[in-house]
Amino acid sequence: MATASSPPFERGLNTWVNGLKDGRPLQTYVESRLVSPGYFETLSIPILRGRPLGPGDGQGAAPVVVVSASLARVYWPDSEAVGRRLGGAEVVGVAGDVRSSGFDRPAPPMVYAPAAQASDQFTRAVNRWFLTSWLVKSARPLDLRTVAGAVAEVDPGQPVVSVRRMEDVMAASLGPRRFVALLLELFAALAVLLAAVGIYGVVSYAVSRRRREFGLRVALGATAPDVTRLVLRQGLRLAVVGAGAGILGALVLTRFLQAFLYGVHPTNPLAIAGAAMALVAVAVLACFVPARRATHVDPMIALRAE
Repeated sequence: MATASSPPFERGLNTWVNGLKDGRPLQTYVESRLVSPGYFETLSIPILRGRPLGPGDGQGAAPVVVVSASLARVYWPDSEAVGRRLGGAEVVGVAGDVRSSGFDRPAPPMVYAPAAQASDQFTRAVNRWFLTSWLVKSARPLDLRTVAGAVAEVDPGQPVVSVRRMEDVMAASLGPRRFVALLLELFAALAVLLAAVGIYGVVSYAVSRRRREFGLRVALGATAPDVTRLVLRQGLRLAVVGAGAGILGALVLTRFLQAFLYGVHPTNPLAIAGAAMALVAVAVLACFVPARRATHVDPMIALRAE
């Protein structure tokens, strides 16, 4: 269990820190959090070098901080960060990077400071803007009533505003991206439907124009599977040409969608090939009904017309 001025995936304290890089002053914009001992263990954030903040880092002790790996690379890319000075405090540990602004954004440079070393005036100022978050590992789900009751046993005047699972906090950070993804899925489904209707219409029209031809073929000995393959071949030719044009267009235009993608390259060959194969499969289904219709052409009608 631990406390923090704000949990991951929610806005933290944005500030500037002053340090030395290669012997020259450097000011860096960072995100900082006031945390209690046990914060890194509770959230399973690895300590890459040095140590985490502990019970001994309180009032009267030397000011210390833990920095993220990305911030350590800014000031000490080729040397050890532990033991260095940053903003008037000693760096005692380097923690793994945390994507606190969302999964689709790079991890910001972070500074973790002991909440016990913050002055009362600064703590009151922080509490005016942020609610202190309690981070609890539990083997069973916790609800607001259970947590509020446990807190009231210790401090009846301490309010509990809400209880959320960390999974829900992470999901909320992806809300805008999921909404955009849903819109793209709906537009993609509409495009597939229009493509299927278009292929069906073209193949049906071609079949109606060639009814006499199909009747003559049947009269001359062509079987139903032969006619079906003929019609399907025509529809697949259109689908393959369309899929090829679509792949070329995707290679050109997908770079504009890169901002909406996470963990997938815009020109991922598996994704593009999968989409092309899906469209070809839709084309086969769209051609199936006209192909079956072509096999039921009466040869006598074609012979009388000739």
